[in-house]
Amino acid sequence: MKKSDKLILNIDSQAVGFVEDYVDQLFHRWSVNEIYMGNVVTSLSNLIFLLLDFQKGLQTQIIVSLDESEISFLFSSLPKPVLKLFLKEYNLQDILDNATQSVFLIQKIADNILIEKGQLIITFQVGALPDSINEFRKKSLSNHQKSFPKTR
Repeated sequence: MKKSDKLILNIDSQAVGFVEDYVDQLFHRWSVNEIYMGNVVTSLSNLIFLLLDFQKGLQTQIIVSLDESEISFLFSSLPKPVLKLFLKEYNLQDILDNATQSVFLIQKIADNILIEKGQLIITFQVGALPDSINEFRKKSLSNHQKSFPKTR
């Protein structure tokens, strides 16, 4: 089932706290596993810090979409120099300043980034738990079963 939400975000000193609360509430409302929340909040926070460096008092519309396997954040009305930063794939040696560091980090933790019709779209896969979580669950279940005596 596809879900969507829309908000207008004022990029100011309080935007990061607002986005953290918003993502937390959104994940609970849409029943998205919280294991993905860290990557989403980190990406959005870095984007806000990047935007604060480029243009004070900016307002952006964010459209959030969730289908069964991914959550996407579409940002409109972003400054062209910011969008241009996302056109290059950065490596560690390319980090020259706070702006490239923010873009580098977002590129490393988001599953997909697109610039389309002047809008930035950041997407995260949320459909399956990481293998490490599944392995931990298997081991826990196995250890739990070993702790009980076998019955006939």
